[in-house]
Amino acid sequence: MSASSRCRTSASNITNDSGHEPPRPSSQTQTNVEVAALAPTALPPEDDEHDVRVDVTPRDPKRLRTNPLNLTYEPPSDVNPDLDPTPRNNRHKPTPAPRTSRSHASSLASHTSDLSLGSGQDTPSKKRRRQSSPRKQTVLLTMENAVEHVNLNGDAKLPDALDKLVLRIEDLGKGNRIISHAEKETLYQQQKISRRFRWVKGDSFDSPPPEDEAKETRDELGPTPALETVNRIWSDAEDCQNFQHFEIQWNCAVHFKILEVALAHFRRLGFCICTGVQIHSDYTRGSKASHHNKKVDFCVFVNEQCPELTRAALTSPFQSVNQTEYPALLQRPIALSIETKVTGQDWTEAVNQISVWLLAQWDALDDLVSRSQAQDGDASSNVDAGDADAPKPSAAAAAGLVFLPGLVVLGHDWYFVAMTRSPDGKSRLYNRVLIGSTQSTEGVYQVIAVLQLLGRNIENHYWPWFERTILNK
Repeated sequence: MSASSRCRTSASNITNDSGHEPPRPSSQTQTNVEVAALAPTALPPEDDEHDVRVDVTPRDPKRLRTNPLNLTYEPPSDVNPDLDPTPRNNRHKPTPAPRTSRSHASSLASHTSDLSLGSGQDTPSKKRRRQSSPRKQTVLLTMENAVEHVNLNGDAKLPDALDKLVLRIEDLGKGNRIISHAEKETLYQQQKISRRFRWVKGDSFDSPPPEDEAKETRDELGPTPALETVNRIWSDAEDCQNFQHFEIQWNCAVHFKILEVALAHFRRLGFCICTGVQIHSDYTRGSKASHHNKKVDFCVFVNEQCPELTRAALTSPFQSVNQTEYPALLQRPIALSIETKVTGQDWTEAVNQISVWLLAQWDALDDLVSRSQAQDGDASSNVDAGDADAPKPSAAAAAGLVFLPGLVVLGHDWYFVAMTRSPDGKSRLYNRVLIGSTQSTEGVYQVIAVLQLLGRNIENHYWPWFERTILNK
């Protein structure tokens, strides 16, 4: 006879002292037995010398469960279930009602997902707080008299300094004189062996220096990048496009390298990735629905150290010469801002971001000029920051600032934009001019040449204006 058979026989023959069968265990006890039977139990090996008995003694009533398959998750007392330590308003955690095992497991997964996303709001709250569409924000920016969008390819008259710069950018954007005359032989040889350089033509090269001394030469902008560098940038851009990389990979593998190559020879200029840098609250124009905090991805700044810059930073409300209190930019004036997106993302959203960023930069410059004039005894100076109910007179524009440049990058394609502000405070964003595309090696040369042109403009025009007007040098 097997051990299991003897077990059943032994259990059925148990009687009390009066000869009657003992009372059957309650249904609750049966439930416990059934649950215990489901658990994996180590049994001794079958052996006729052993008698296996089942203990049917009821368990401690305090440990009984009305739902033996209860999946309620109770975290240890030393574990903080809030995975996102960021404080949130109106955070609430109602106690869930009893559920079946399936519905409760589903709710537990949903709750875990909410914790991992840092969500403390229910669905209706999320919908109410959802930002308006980029196109609506563009219209609101115009309706609120914040900025007017102007087509650079239209009939609008540009300020002379901006018009001259745009004409040069357009010429480089057509592939004219983007390569030094010294590289002519190298590129023609490369054209014979690689389809990447089939675009090379006579107009791609600058004229020899002595031919026209009045004309700005390619070499005056900066050095032409080496052939190996251009091929590497093009290859990295192709990789980002073909494998659908995120924006951060484009920024690190392509855009950063282009800026590094283009600006390396400028003694006064530097640049940094500033994807997470926020506009200071003084300049977010928070009372306006369309002016929520916008950010850009790169800033080119003037890297000059002087006591006047330090003093200008320390006398501002949050110790910065810019519209942000990011430590790396406290006393290094931003001169060029760049917003990047991956291929296929919305141009309108990118323009809104750089519009709000440049608006804040111009507001900060207005205040810097006003404080500088106040220190010189100009009682009419206005240093009221952040009052955006209506356009206010622009101290920076009145002092001669013509425009602030910007670049918008959509995957391969680089575009030039510029913001102007009239002395009465009316701001305009001029867009756009395609300056080049890393989809071709020609485009790499174009983008680098335009960046060097903008760097030269910063050194020759923007920084002298800043020194003269704000630093009183």
